[in-house]
Amino acid sequence: MNKEKFNKIERYLFLVLSTLVLYIILFLGKGFLFSFLNINTTSYIIDFEYQLLIITLSLIFFIFMKNDENYKSRFINLLIGFLTISAYFVLSILEVPFLSLFNINSTSPLYLKTIFMILYSIVMLIILILINYKSLKNDIVDIKKNHKKYFSKYIKYWFFAIIIMMFSNFIISLLNKGNIAGNEETIRTTLKAAPIYMIFSAIVFAPISEELVFRRSLKNIITSPTAFILISGLIFGGLHVVSNINSWVDLLYLIPYSVHGLTFAYILSKTDNVLVSMGLHFMHNGIIMSLEIFLLLLGVL
Repeated sequence: MNKEKFNKIERYLFLVLSTLVLYIILFLGKGFLFSFLNINTTSYIIDFEYQLLIITLSLIFFIFMKNDENYKSRFINLLIGFLTISAYFVLSILEVPFLSLFNINSTSPLYLKTIFMILYSIVMLIILILINYKSLKNDIVDIKKNHKKYFSKYIKYWFFAIIIMMFSNFIISLLNKGNIAGNEETIRTTLKAAPIYMIFSAIVFAPISEELVFRRSLKNIITSPTAFILISGLIFGGLHVVSNINSWVDLLYLIPYSVHGLTFAYILSKTDNVLVSMGLHFMHNGIIMSLEIFLLLLGVL
C-alpha cells in the first residue's frame, strides 16, 4: 500500500471516529442541556427533533472536515470547544447539589451562601481556564504587544452597540408599558438580596465564562466567521431572554442582548484574541453594574 493511499484511509478513519465522538458528546449532553433549559424530556416529539438535529450536525461536521486540510487541528479545537461548553453547562447544573452537600439552602445565612457561591464560581472559572490554557497563554503574549491598538480600534464598536442597546430598550419598554426585561429584573432582585455575589458574578464571572463559552468555544467549532458571529450573538442573546418570555414583546429583548453578543463575536473574529472581547465585556458589565448600584443607593430601584 503506497503512502498516499494509506494517508487517505487514515484520514477517513479519523473523520469517521471524530464524527462518532461528536455524535456521542451531543447525545450524552442532551439530559444536561434539557435540564438547564427546563425542556420536557419525556416528549417523544422533542426527543425525535433533538436526535434529528444532532445527526444533521454530525453529518455537516463530517462534510466540512472532509474538505479541511487541517482536519486534525480542527478536530482538537472542536473538542476543546465542546469540552468548554459542556463543562460550563454541567457545572452550572451541579451548583445546587454541590451547595446542598454543605447544607447550604435558602434558609442559610446570606454571608455563608455568598461565600460558597463565589467559591463555586471560582472553581468553574479555574476549570474553564485550564481547558483553554494554551490559547489563553498565546492571547496573553499577543495582548501585551497589541493592547493599545486593539482597545483603541474596537472600543468604538462597543460604544455603537451601547447606543443600539439603549435605543432598542427604550422602544421595547414603551411597547411593554414601562416594564423592564425579565433578566434585568432578576439582576436587580439579586443585587438587593445578595449584592456582593451579584457584583462578583456580573463583573468577574460573567465576562470570563461567557467569553470562553459563547465566543472562544463557538469560534473553535464554527469555521465560517459570518456564521460564528451570527450564531454566537443569537445564542448569547437567546439565553438571556429564554427563561423570561411571557409575551411576544419579551422576544424583542433578544435585540439588545444579542447586539453585544454580535459585537464581541465580531471583535474576536477580527483579533482572534478572546482577551480583547473579555476586556470590553469587563468594562461593559462594570459600567452597567455601577449604574445599578448608584440607582439602588438613590432608592430608585
